[in-house]
Amino acid sequence: AGALPYLADVARLEAARVRAYHAADADPVASAAVALALGSGDRIGELCLALHPSVAVVDSAHAVVSIWSAHQGDAVDTIDADRAEAALVLRSGLDVLVIALPAGGAAFVGAVQRGNSLGNAAALATAAWPAFDLSSTLGLLLAHGGLTSIHLPRRHDS
Repeated sequence: AGALPYLADVARLEAARVRAYHAADADPVASAAVALALGSGDRIGELCLALHPSVAVVDSAHAVVSIWSAHQGDAVDTIDADRAEAALVLRSGLDVLVIALPAGGAAFVGAVQRGNSLGNAAALATAAWPAFDLSSTLGLLLAHGGLTSIHLPRRHDS
C-alpha cells in the first residue's frame, strides 16, 4: 500500500460514510429560519449554526473525492492524485453523500463543529484560504440538509 499514499484518506472517507449512515436523525433547518437569521443585520457574524449529526469532513492532501467517486463508477476526468481535496460527508434522508468542498470549506465546517459563530468560522476559513467563498459553502450545507439550526444567541445585558 506504500505505493498508494492516498489510500489512508480514502479509508477515512469510507469510515466517515459509515458513521454518517448511522448518525442520529435530525431535521434540516427550515427555510424561514434561514431567511430570518440572514436578515439579522449587523449581528450576522454572531449567528450560531448547528450541523446535522452526520456531517463530517475529510481533508486530504490527495484527490480523495475524485478517487472515491471514480471507484463508485462515476464519470471522472483524469485524476491528479496529488491535488488536495476535501470531502463533505453527510446523510440526506437515507442517502450518504460525498461532496467536494470548495477551498476553505473544510476549515469553515471544522470551525462550526468546534462551536465558532458564523463570523468567526468564516474568518478562520479565510485566514487559511484567502479564496474562501462563504456563499458556496453555506449553499452546499443548506442544499443537502447539513444545517439543523441557525440562530442568534441571546444578548447578555450588563
